[in-house]
Amino acid sequence: MANQHQIIEEEAVHLLSSRSIAGMELIYDRYASAVYGIIHRIVQNEKLAEEILLEVYLKIWDSHSQYKASGERLFPWIVRLARNAAVDKIKSREYAGAARNRTVESPAGVGNQHADQTHPDTVVVPHAAMYLHEQHREILDLMFFNGNTQIEVALKLHIPLSAVKARARTAILALRKPV
Repeated sequence: MANQHQIIEEEAVHLLSSRSIAGMELIYDRYASAVYGIIHRIVQNEKLAEEILLEVYLKIWDSHSQYKASGERLFPWIVRLARNAAVDKIKSREYAGAARNRTVESPAGVGNQHADQTHPDTVVVPHAAMYLHEQHREILDLMFFNGNTQIEVALKLHIPLSAVKARARTAILALRKPV
């Protein structure tokens, strides 16, 4: 029997398929805080994270049929969209120029409408991540939150590329298991 999370997810996808705004609202209410936290952790800029979050939700609206074709669960698909958008942004020339001119953000996050619940250090990740071996968490952190390629991770950690690939795969498979 499907759990409550799966039922909500199926309802949201069904509503999105029928181009209902209620589906988008449901997905936004359920996932926006966590997705914002992931994006913010990558770009480390509140305003930019908010812009990317909006871009991600527009992409969800425009490409929900790609989700259905992907066969993925909804939240991992959204996280992949968000991560890719954030990494693309930090690798862009526009971001590089803005980063040189950026002022330091408020250290306390004053005025942040996503306070506490979306601080990058408090983003809710799958419960299984708590049980990952430290080396697996480190690999995922470098790859998915810092936007490094597998080769860059291997160079940073001074380990073979095959070890990076194996650890990343092991970690991802562990996160897919229901807890």
